[in-house]
Amino acid sequence: MGYLVVVLPDRIQAEEAYLALEGESFPMDKIEILGRGFKTPEEFGLVNPVLKARKQAQRMAVWLTPFGFLGGVGFSLSTQLQTFAWAGEVGNHLVGGLLGAIGGRWAAFSLAVARR
Repeated sequence: MGYLVVVLPDRIQAEEAYLALEGESFPMDKIEILGRGFKTPEEFGLVNPVLKARKQAQRMAVWLTPFGFLGGVGFSLSTQLQTFAWAGEVGNHLVGGLLGAIGGRWAAFSLAVARR
């Protein structure tokens, strides 16, 4: 399949070219206009895969951070470890949750790097 790409300086000229092609009975399902007010490059599939992976990793990190915190608190509550004596009982659970949140965030970035 061949492609023809035309870059026009403004929206008015792009719409005029679209109407001219429509008048020449081109199949309109094969014609796309990219730009402000039309399809974005992301919708058309012209996105850099590295940037897409980075965005996905950031979204995953946002979701894994609170789950990591809850996992860290849950682990600390279930094991009753007193790893940080200076923090006290509640402080130990909060430190465990903080470490779990950090672990969850790093896990997200590790998965993203592994997928490259």
